Amino acid sequence: MRKEITQICRDGDCVDKRIDQLKKFRNYLTMNDVARVMVDLKETYDMKGNFGPFENMQSHKNEDLAFKDFEESLSEVGDLLEGITQERIISLQAFIQSHKLVKWLNDSMKEFGLKEFIVFVDLATISAGESTEKMAMVKSLHAGVIAYSPLIFDMSRKDDYRDVIQKCQKVWETLEESPNINESLVFANQHLEWFKHVKNTKGVVEVTSFMEANAINDFGIFTIGKNAGTHVQNGDHDVTSNTALSHVIKLTVPADRKAGRIEAREYSLSELEELQSKLILVAGEAEKGQACVERFSMVLDGVIRLSQVYIRLVSSGCVIFTNFAIKLFCEPNLNTPVCVILEFKNGDELTQLKCRKTTDERLENIMPKIASQMEKCLANWITFVNEKRTEYLHLNYYTMDQLVIIQKEIANLCLQKETSPKLFPLLQCVKSDCKKDDVICANQKAVTEIKADRSDRDLEQESSNLMEKEDPKRDKFIKKLVMAKFERLIPFALEKFPNFDISKALTWCMKNKNNVEKFETERKSRLSKTRGDVTDDLATGDTQPTDTFATWMSKAMANEGQYDKCEFMLLKFDRIWQDFIQAIISNLQDFISLKQLGVLLRHLANEEKKKVNRTFPDGYIESSPNLVICSTDEVLQTTLSVYMMGETADDMPLPQSDEVLMCSAKTSLEQVDVFLRRSVFFANGKIHCIVNADLMEFNVCEGLHDLLQEYIRKVGSDVKYRLIIICGSEKEHSLSMISSLEKYRRTPFILDPGRVKTNIQNKLRVDIKCGAASVDFDKSTVRLVQSQRSGVGKTLYKKRREEELKKLKNVDHYEGITLPLHQKKIDIDNFIGRLLRYTEGPDFSEPRLFHIDLTHESTFTNSKHQMLNFLPSVVCRSPQESVTVYQDKEINGYVETDQLFDEVLYNSDLYQKPYMFLRELRGQTGTRTSIQDCLEILLGTCRVNDPSWSELYHFVSFLHTQIIDFDKNYFVSQAAARDFPGFRTFVRKCLLQMSKDFSSRSLNMSEESDVLSRENDEIDELEEYQMKRTWESSPHPYLFFNADHNTFTFIGFNIEAKTKKLVDIQSGEVLEEKAMDDVLYRQLKENGVPIQENFDKLSR
Repeated sequence: MRKEITQICRDGDCVDKRIDQLKKFRNYLTMNDVARVMVDLKETYDMKGNFGPFENMQSHKNEDLAFKDFEESLSEVGDLLEGITQERIISLQAFIQSHKLVKWLNDSMKEFGLKEFIVFVDLATISAGESTEKMAMVKSLHAGVIAYSPLIFDMSRKDDYRDVIQKCQKVWETLEESPNINESLVFANQHLEWFKHVKNTKGVVEVTSFMEANAINDFGIFTIGKNAGTHVQNGDHDVTSNTALSHVIKLTVPADRKAGRIEAREYSLSELEELQSKLILVAGEAEKGQACVERFSMVLDGVIRLSQVYIRLVSSGCVIFTNFAIKLFCEPNLNTPVCVILEFKNGDELTQLKCRKTTDERLENIMPKIASQMEKCLANWITFVNEKRTEYLHLNYYTMDQLVIIQKEIANLCLQKETSPKLFPLLQCVKSDCKKDDVICANQKAVTEIKADRSDRDLEQESSNLMEKEDPKRDKFIKKLVMAKFERLIPFALEKFPNFDISKALTWCMKNKNNVEKFETERKSRLSKTRGDVTDDLATGDTQPTDTFATWMSKAMANEGQYDKCEFMLLKFDRIWQDFIQAIISNLQDFISLKQLGVLLRHLANEEKKKVNRTFPDGYIESSPNLVICSTDEVLQTTLSVYMMGETADDMPLPQSDEVLMCSAKTSLEQVDVFLRRSVFFANGKIHCIVNADLMEFNVCEGLHDLLQEYIRKVGSDVKYRLIIICGSEKEHSLSMISSLEKYRRTPFILDPGRVKTNIQNKLRVDIKCGAASVDFDKSTVRLVQSQRSGVGKTLYKKRREEELKKLKNVDHYEGITLPLHQKKIDIDNFIGRLLRYTEGPDFSEPRLFHIDLTHESTFTNSKHQMLNFLPSVVCRSPQESVTVYQDKEINGYVETDQLFDEVLYNSDLYQKPYMFLRELRGQTGTRTSIQDCLEILLGTCRVNDPSWSELYHFVSFLHTQIIDFDKNYFVSQAAARDFPGFRTFVRKCLLQMSKDFSSRSLNMSEESDVLSRENDEIDELEEYQMKRTWESSPHPYLFFNADHNTFTFIGFNIEAKTKKLVDIQSGEVLEEKAMDDVLYRQLKENGVPIQENFDKLSR
């Protein structure tokens, strides 16, 4: 072509220009195809951006163009279109052809885009099942949409041709690797209806569940720790064996606007378990769904396993884990290497062990290894604690979390720091009335014993080491001294004569044979000082431990913080654990060792002067378990009867806290373990009962059986222990523990409730003049105040006892402690926690009243309150019952100590004024007054049938207020009687009517006796809540005293002029036949009193 053009045009520059124009023309032909496709794309997807160059090219496609014009068109888009091949044009045509699929994807997945599409593919895979054809459709959809995703999900209607071509570049890169990718998109578009069906049938729940799972798998951060649970609002919450997993687990998915997560999301354990259930149901056996679900489940299972061992470590008293937390990062990307952080918090300091993931070890692989290491720590800790419990039996009075409290508080006590009031109530199990001096004295004895024991062992070890050295001269030297009977001086002679000079040694021994004890004492002292014995007495100020637990933590965690592979991080973790065990064996400054505590408790127990030696029931065997099966309702009574047997029962105290284990579903295996150790290994005259053992969880029941068999084998028949296991009969044939203990079964007692009640009441009675019990009529430390319904004086009874106690203490003000228990099901642990707030130190001796306020429901529906039947009680009688008693009539269950009409109230102005007012109204001013007469008049006047004291009080109180104004008012005085004859009586009637109205209730009370007495009959559900015909629904004229106490306000009066009848203006009902006489009527009318008005028409 160049030769031909050269023949036509001789100019070389012209030839080059024409050749260049021809090349551009060839590109222009391709550009026309591109322009056509780009214009089609713009029209198909309603693009609003600038596509002008392509539109211009299309507008001239059928016209002849001069080279100059065509070059101008090409210059605008030439660079962008360079490299666009016919294959790439075809790929754009496929995108245009699949516009229905693209628009559907944009409309249905516009919120989360590609992420939601990936979830949809998983769901479509599940729907496809084993169908080859449908699987091919899903694969085509996945491949096509992923390849075209920049155009499908990222392209905006505002984009211009440059933006579109830039996004196309990403599509064409995929096209280079997969040339048939455009066919996949077109094929998927042909089966759009099936994809729509999948989307509709799977619904929002499935899509959302998979999206949540993917977000958690990619970005979730799990936290395990004592304040991690989403339920925690404020403050620290201690972890115990009963702590729920949900209280220590939290998942956070951080916000990510690009991924559509505008705000961070927190998940509780219950939400995660619910999500897991949904995923398993949705995923089925599909490979796509399983990949997501399996990782989610593996991580969640790992979190639960870690949380379970964490709770056990903390609740078992392993203090290194008290402020421990685990953070788990689910992100699989290796560019963010840290996947696990173990945090040890020490005050404000935070030390972290970090673990990084690798291509071989991901989070789901690392978590089981960490859990195994923590489980190993737990096993070591339990072994360590059990060894100490076996060696020092008095440790078995306490669970491990209680031992931790005692260890800390005794250290504080010896350091003369403030101690918790919890310490001394805990020590009461070992020594009653335990005081501060008792603990310090026992601690000094324990320290002295441990020091002596260690010195002896060190001396023996050193002597043994000296004797074991192999040296002929040394052996001859020792032999000569033994023959001369200087054995005890051998260690000292070996130190004095290292050259083994026998003659000098014998001479020295002869001179010092009387100084042997002196030398041994000095050696012990020297060894102790050299060793820096950590068990020196904290209280005496000798050599004190220098490390606190906090300083030990700082040293143990020094130089940590770098992230390591799992293997190396676990090595560090194990080193810290071993250091902790070594530190905990010895004393820390603020934490005494279990050994020292065990010895201290033994010395403390030796000081106990109150010995318990109970009589074991006939037919029951010592040195053997005794199983008793009885009716569930009789379990408590059977337990109490155990301690009422024999002639010595009257001299023995009530069952002590260390003698009885009351079981429930919350009872832990540790509680059972320490109780069995205490029961089996102690032969101290006490009887130990495990009560309601059948209520414990299955694994705890099985643990009880296994531990019992183990301890029985260890102790044999040498220890005369007394152990009774009492179970209800409901699970007699379904609980394997009961079956396995069948050979120990004994015949239940013949119960004597009367004797049990009398015995308990006698033991609760004390002979103390200045104690709180002195305000009780029988000097009892406990009094059950009960009634058949509310509002009949229980609170008033408590108030009177407080007033008496105030007089006893000679103070101006005293307020008792009230603990309300208004739930139908009472949480005993929560109640004990509330009681702990009022725990005082051992020197506190002020008398106090504790008022435990039980509602009617909790008293009679919770089986644990069977105990209330045996407590000394007093019954508060209603006003009607009190009148019956005053009239010398019989009433069921009445005793003289029952609470009737309170005399303080009767003699008060509050009751006396209305009483006299009503007597005057009845014309009884000349008769004798009495408490019976007062109550009869009040009951006869009050509108409520069989009112409570509370309702009667409201009636009297309202009337009393009106009477005060009545007595001060001039218009009802004798001086005004001539001007307003009969007005005084009229006002009295109005006041009485209003008092009746305002004191009457509108709703039937469920606790009323008339409802209670019909408990066996069918009662209409609405009857309990029906409205009575009371003052709200009845016509009522009212007469009020104004604030000046002189004038009146008349409301709602309608008195007929002729008959002087009081009439209801709406119904015409006659309310009173002769409301007033003619003179009073005329006087009131002349003074402008509205005695004829329609109240409903008055302005509001």
